[in-house]
Amino acid sequence: MEYAKLKEIASIYFALVEKSEVGEAVKVITPNGLRENNVVVFGSEFVVKEKISFLTQLAEGDIIIKRLSPLFVNCLEEINQCVYLLNNAIAIRVISEQFNPKYIAFILGRQLDRLNSEANSGTRFSAVNRKMIEEIDVPIESLARQQKIGELWRLRNKHQQLLSRLATKENEKSKLIYNQLIRQAEGKYKCQQTRK
Repeated sequence: MEYAKLKEIASIYFALVEKSEVGEAVKVITPNGLRENNVVVFGSEFVVKEKISFLTQLAEGDIIIKRLSPLFVNCLEEINQCVYLLNNAIAIRVISEQFNPKYIAFILGRQLDRLNSEANSGTRFSAVNRKMIEEIDVPIESLARQQKIGELWRLRNKHQQLLSRLATKENEKSKLIYNQLIRQAEGKYKCQQTRK
């Protein structure tokens, strides 16, 4: 199988800001807004007191990972506003038409354990550097196969999101039933106390 280096097929941006008074209100994504299963929480609009590079402005299809101890990969599927990436995150923008962004996100996800172990050498926190990202080998597959793999990656993440929501709803339902049972039991106890 043939491989391409990630740096040959994508632009890689490290979102590290330069200090400078700007005072511009913008929407941002920070590493804290990146969640498992391709969930991205957009930060609210706030006034930035740092110089924002146009390179960190995000677009649909951009792949984002945390620079410090990355545990999962996010791929922006829909973005309908001007949003910037800030503070120790990495954006990867596929520039080759021969590669599908979701396929690249899948490949990156499979490399996270290796990236973290390389980044951990002698340090307290694993910090991914540019060379580590640029040198990732990406298997060259047909675009049709990449699209299938990328879609499976997306569907798996969506499935995990739905399972997580279901677990949350089941937990809420259980608490509600439990609270109702407690109120009923307390009501019966109060009735017995008033009869005595």
